Amino acid sequence: MPSTRVTSHGISLLRRTAWFSALLTLALLVAPVMAFAPLPILFTVAFTIAVNHPGLQAQRSGEAHAQNVLSVWR
Repeated sequence: MPSTRVTSHGISLLRRTAWFSALLTLALLVAPVMAFAPLPILFTVAFTIAVNHPGLQAQRSGEAHAQNVLSVWR
């Protein structure tokens, strides 16, 4: 879970992460309607962006969901 510490701009990290997740979700909902790319590619790119954390330990938490993303391609 992201930390709720306040950044130098006065916005908590949790709030910034929530906004980013909301925008990523909205983009993932709009992109298939506009036929931007095939659905498996969109899901894979969105997953890669969402799980990309700065620390290796935090990235390892996403490994549990990697099998679910790969099943989209089958």
